[in-house]
Amino acid sequence: MRSPHSGSFAVDALLLLTLNLLNALFRRRQVFRHGAAQLGDGLSDLPANLIVGLIGLFLASNIFAAQLFVCLRSAEQVSSQLGAAHVIKNLLVFLDNHDTSRFYLNEEATQNIDRYKQALVFLLTTRGIPQIYYGTEILMAADKANGDGLLRCDFPGGWKNDPRNCFNEANRTPQQNEAFTYMQKLLQWRKGNEVIAKGRLKHFAPNKGIYVYERKYGNKSITVLMNGTDKTQTINLTPYKEVLPTTSAHDVLTDQNIDLSKNLTLPGRGMLVLEF
Repeated sequence: MRSPHSGSFAVDALLLLTLNLLNALFRRRQVFRHGAAQLGDGLSDLPANLIVGLIGLFLASNIFAAQLFVCLRSAEQVSSQLGAAHVIKNLLVFLDNHDTSRFYLNEEATQNIDRYKQALVFLLTTRGIPQIYYGTEILMAADKANGDGLLRCDFPGGWKNDPRNCFNEANRTPQQNEAFTYMQKLLQWRKGNEVIAKGRLKHFAPNKGIYVYERKYGNKSITVLMNGTDKTQTINLTPYKEVLPTTSAHDVLTDQNIDLSKNLTLPGRGMLVLEF
């Protein structure tokens, strides 16, 4: 963008849409070493420490079946050209935007709010800069197949003659308020959280629909556990001990203390965001 002070141009941001990236990932092999996911040799055109391998696996395992697009090309190449090594850690991640179908395609789909909650937890705790499209907080739905205009409908409210104002809690449905409150709590917790903003990512191959990953910065860490199935599962925590440094931890989502000294049971689509 052009600087109003110097008159010179500088790069403020990059938006690289690689919508065919996930299809390419599904055709190429993945390897896992020491329990942590890494990309195979078939992905030599992409930097191995990026989140793309995770996204492909996550979608393929149908943990929340989201349309999670990652805005990237070869970040290493971009970083080299711009002289900005921080680009890799500052990738933009999002569930939807003005050019894609919304996370929910129709009103009927919004009844499955557990899908929404899993998607938000992942979006707001994985590496990168999260982008949230307006209306996501009240479960706005639209299918690109019905035209781009529907993807960009006005948010209900904010103007004098609007028949409904969803900026006010009283004008939102109970389900919309549940979604709104859930997002608000996560965002307030995330604000100023250096572990999420700056921490490194370590993640494990999804096992029977269970997905575990850690964000760590300095001597603090956050570990997320997700049950991507509709059935209750009991998890043997032994393989994850390296990201569970204590025998108990505070769960951000429920504000409860979780016992990690024995096997852990997660309900269908259940999640934990543990602080250490």
